Amino acid sequence: LFISFEGIDGAGKSTHIDGLAQAFGAQGRAVTLTREPGGTPLAEKLRTLEEVGLGYLKLGQAANTLSGGEAQRLKLASELSRRDHSGRLYVLDEPTTGLHWDDIAKLLKLLERLRDAGATLIVIEHHADVIMAADWVLELGPVGGAKGGELVYEGEPAGLLNCKASPTGQAIQPV
Repeated sequence: LFISFEGIDGAGKSTHIDGLAQAFGAQGRAVTLTREPGGTPLAEKLRTLEEVGLGYLKLGQAANTLSGGEAQRLKLASELSRRDHSGRLYVLDEPTTGLHWDDIAKLLKLLERLRDAGATLIVIEHHADVIMAADWVLELGPVGGAKGGELVYEGEPAGLLNCKASPTGQAIQPV
C-alpha cells in the first residue's frame, strides 16, 4: 500500500511512525532506506537520479549541501536499484519539499512503481497530489501538542475531502 500520513505539526505523526517502524522491524523486515553493496552501471544510476528529480545534482557534490528532501530522494534512487521490493517498508518525510510540480509527478510515478513491486510506503506529506495518489490516508489532529494525536480521518483519499473534522481535507478542497 501507499499510505499518506497527515496532520499538523506536533500532532504525533513521527511518534506513531517510529512505533510502527519498530514493530515492522521486529518482524524481520527492512525499515529504513539503506544503501546496498554492489550496484548497477553508472548510466542506470544517473537515469534513476533524473527520475527522482535530482538530475541537476553535480557528480561529487557534498552530501552536506543537500536538503532533507534531496537526501531522501537520493536514498530512494539508491533503493530503486534493488530487484526485490516485496515486504519492504519505506518511510518518507515530505519528499516533495523544494520540488517543481514536474518533478513531483516523476516522484509519484516512482512511489507507485515501488508499491506495485510489493513495497509498503508511508509518506508524510502535505502536497495535495501526493495525498490524493495514496491508497489510504491517515490523519492525526485536529491540533498539535497535548490536544492532538487523535485519529481524525482514516480511509480512501476521496473521503478525506468530505471529512469536516479534517484540516487537511478542508485545505485541499478543489476550487
